[in-house]
Amino acid sequence: MSFISCDKEDVLPPSLVVNTPLALSNFNVLEYISVQGTASDETSIEYVELKLLNNNLASVSNQIVLYSNELNFNFNANLLIDDIHLSSGNYFLKVAVSDGRNVTTSYVEIFLSAVPLVLKKTYVVSSNTNSFNLYEIDGTTVALVESFQGNYESSVSNSYNQYLFFGSDQAGYGYDPDFNYIPWNIASDFSPYQYFNNSVYSAEDHLHYVSHGNGNVKGYDDNGNVIYSCSMNVNEYPEKLLIEQQKIFVEVFYTNFNTDLVVYFKGSGAESHRLAINKDIVSLIPKTEDQLYLLVNDVNESELFIYTSSVNGLWSPHSMPQGIVYDAVSISENELIIAHQTGLLRYTYDNNSLVAIVPNIQFKNVKYDQLNGVVVASVGSELRYYSNLGVAIGLVNTPEPIENFHFYYNK
Repeated sequence: MSFISCDKEDVLPPSLVVNTPLALSNFNVLEYISVQGTASDETSIEYVELKLLNNNLASVSNQIVLYSNELNFNFNANLLIDDIHLSSGNYFLKVAVSDGRNVTTSYVEIFLSAVPLVLKKTYVVSSNTNSFNLYEIDGTTVALVESFQGNYESSVSNSYNQYLFFGSDQAGYGYDPDFNYIPWNIASDFSPYQYFNNSVYSAEDHLHYVSHGNGNVKGYDDNGNVIYSCSMNVNEYPEKLLIEQQKIFVEVFYTNFNTDLVVYFKGSGAESHRLAINKDIVSLIPKTEDQLYLLVNDVNESELFIYTSSVNGLWSPHSMPQGIVYDAVSISENELIIAHQTGLLRYTYDNNSLVAIVPNIQFKNVKYDQLNGVVVASVGSELRYYSNLGVAIGLVNTPEPIENFHFYYNK
């Protein structure tokens, strides 16, 4: 389909024929689209512009501009589809030709196939006094790839922007796993508590967020620049953190015994509402657009809650066994895997059941590889791999006790 706009000083707009690609041709993301055609005008062709648009007609590629002063211009160019994050679907190649006054535009609909998601590596953090080591796991091969200065505080993987972040009591470090170097760091500021308290990734804006021990929550880009900042009240300090539905959910403490769950509007940083918890929040996990799972510890006991933001209230769907929670992860909206003092537990909301799937092992961390449908948990210096039902799949030994670990995908 073509559209013509004419300046009243010019009678004839340029003519345009796009020979390739043909309508509904198939292409893969990260490949080139060969664009060939002919543009002609009774005066001369000034340029031909090429770009790729999504269904909302927003540009999703760099544009190519081919300049000419010919009456008949046979153009031939290769347009790179260079955004690895593009999903599969229909797109439009826009070809526009101008004679300096008038523009003729043609749109060719094509189909793109997305780059498949791939787990590139798993990275393990092992903590020592005044330093910590980073190990890379590729299959069952374990290799030391980097050592960092300072006592380990928190870390996060940002596969979207292809980096890992590590915070210590000396600095925060951006790490490029593909080229094995540290391109930037974040200075540690004065803080009465751990400066890099909790680090999380936000799929909403692809930043990593840190709850800082000086009373701030900040969002950082892939160059370590502060893109977002939100301040707590005086003498209030953030710990556990979740970015969801354009809100910031923060565990805020102001004495050793007083802890609130505080919800901030992400756009303004203003407080929306808060609820007294007065227990140690271990995990904040999204359930629905309006609900979160909360797992908390209180001395030698733990509790599972569901928090509803719109009414600022929580309730407990199921009691927990005696003992504390170390970590938890969702495998779906209705299922959690909980690393408990008594072992790995699976909570299912639909039938409100809590089942021990790997008993009698105290796992420190648990994560879920969504791509491969595998539960991965750390105990001592081991990474253990399980099915959702707790069937053992594999085990990898590392040289040192595991403080934390992260999956690193290709996008």
